Amino acid sequence: MARPASPPYGEDLSRANGSSSNSGGRFSNGPITTDFIAASLNLPSPPPYVRAGDNIEHGINFASAGSGILDVTGNIFGEHYSIPLQIRNFEDVKNRLEQKVGTEVSSSIISKAIFYITTGSNDYFLTYYSRPPNPLYATLSPGQFSDLLISQLNDHLQNLYELGARKFAVTAIPPIGCTPYAFWQYPNRTKDADGCISFMNEDVQSYNKEFFSSIQTLQHRYSDAHFIYNNATEAALRIYKTPTAYGIKNVDEACCDYQGDFPSSMAGILCLRGARICANASQYFFFDGFHPTSTVHHLTALTYINGTSPFVYPVNLRTLAST
Repeated sequence: MARPASPPYGEDLSRANGSSSNSGGRFSNGPITTDFIAASLNLPSPPPYVRAGDNIEHGINFASAGSGILDVTGNIFGEHYSIPLQIRNFEDVKNRLEQKVGTEVSSSIISKAIFYITTGSNDYFLTYYSRPPNPLYATLSPGQFSDLLISQLNDHLQNLYELGARKFAVTAIPPIGCTPYAFWQYPNRTKDADGCISFMNEDVQSYNKEFFSSIQTLQHRYSDAHFIYNNATEAALRIYKTPTAYGIKNVDEACCDYQGDFPSSMAGILCLRGARICANASQYFFFDGFHPTSTVHHLTALTYINGTSPFVYPVNLRTLAST
């Protein structure tokens, strides 16, 4: 099963847990956005589906390393849970919850739960921009590829609605052209005003614009549901453009060594097993070639929990939780 190697992943979690070999399933040095969101709402971090056991009344983490909107995304990692399989896992939990507490109580729990969904970046990194090119998608224009992603993601969201979900927090794709991986993979490509790889950020910005519109369509279609949009691009660029305001000194390099002998599609993204890491991860934006440090995750979570437009729309997560 695809998972982050430890160490160096989760080193701050490992120290907190008194362990030297537990990444916590997180591609960072410590807690990630969902951990901080749960803490802000006075909830425990949801256990992963594969280890939840009978502890299913207070949230489950169905995420899988390397997965994307497309089933093919993440195959480079080997075994992983695609989104359709993650939804089937949720359906399994839903059935077990009904058996445990009854249909009425189960429906109430599910309808009040927040379904936090963040996906899409891997589809670009591991599928659309893959080296060598993926023959199924290499001939698609950026617009055609984003249309395909949004169509499939909308189907997934509608499937969750039909299974009883009513509170959705969906996250845009962050500015992937600003990652160390982008600089490493495309050193000679044109950069934008923020110093990031232009074509990558243009592709995801087009996706995000169309995705935002599709979320509004779903909101009109399902008036008894609540859809909020987390603007990952604005949240990230606010930190990226003024890093010293947040105690960050390095936005261009990764905290860990990541340019090792990986399979070609993974080179430049993940930390080497047992890699050297920087002296102070809190002063870095990126932990590896793509994933942020726990510091950035914390700042992002605070934005989604307490922020206003353009960072979240139409309400923040704290308001959604109380709805």
